[in-house]
Amino acid sequence: MEQDLRMIVEALIARSKEDEVNWRSTSSDSEYSLFLDQSTITIERILSFSVPSHVLRVYNENGDLSLEIDSSQLSVEESILLQKLYDSASESFRHVNKTLKSIIGELRKPGMIGRDSNSDELPF
Repeated sequence: MEQDLRMIVEALIARSKEDEVNWRSTSSDSEYSLFLDQSTITIERILSFSVPSHVLRVYNENGDLSLEIDSSQLSVEESILLQKLYDSASESFRHVNKTLKSIIGELRKPGMIGRDSNSDELPF
């Protein structure tokens, strides 16, 4: 993996963990996209014979595929880096860190926590 691309992936992981990246879901249940000013980045998890691989794609400002990297063709270290990018994109999209911080905040409050469930308020 080229040094510039590695730096981009590492920066996306770090910023995703801080909920500073606006990842979007795609029509695939296992792909997330990031729309930048002049490019789009997607990260997808693909299961083949129950073995996951991760595919990073970069599209230019015209929507043309500029770069595609499949983790199955990378070193173990680089493959793990793409897995971390996928995991951080997924967690960022689902607001995992924000939700956990909210729960911790509620648990620190004195007194009774939780609310009565109302069938009209179920999140699903």
